[in-house]
Amino acid sequence: MEMTLPRPLSAEERVLVQWMLQHGAPGAESFLEQLDDAIVSGMCGCGCASVDFQIGDRHPDRKMGLTILADYLYGPESLPFGAFVFALGDTLGGLEVYGFGETAARLPSPQELRPFAEPTSEQGGAGQPATRSDSK
Repeated sequence: MEMTLPRPLSAEERVLVQWMLQHGAPGAESFLEQLDDAIVSGMCGCGCASVDFQIGDRHPDRKMGLTILADYLYGPESLPFGAFVFALGDTLGGLEVYGFGETAARLPSPQELRPFAEPTSEQGGAGQPATRSDSK
């Protein structure tokens, strides 16, 4: 089924992003205010449940570095899925879900989420937002 965009966030998307921002990296809660005006402006074509946001009429600047605000795993330990909420500059950018073996076709509930294991000293400190300036 093809959806018309832009569209309002689903209740499931809103609850998940709100929980992730409330329990994410330091400073993630400051993006909660934008969630009230967030609408879905894009969806991934691979079949995963990832969505891009715009805030009211404001589209995130895709030239800005991507900052991960909250990052969790869910699903089986042997082949988990991941979910992260991100910002582009100072604008809430979207919700990304991904698999380590198959497509993350559905969103997890907040109760399914678990943090990544504590990183080693080479990977950075726990709870710090990760910034990506390139794609993979």
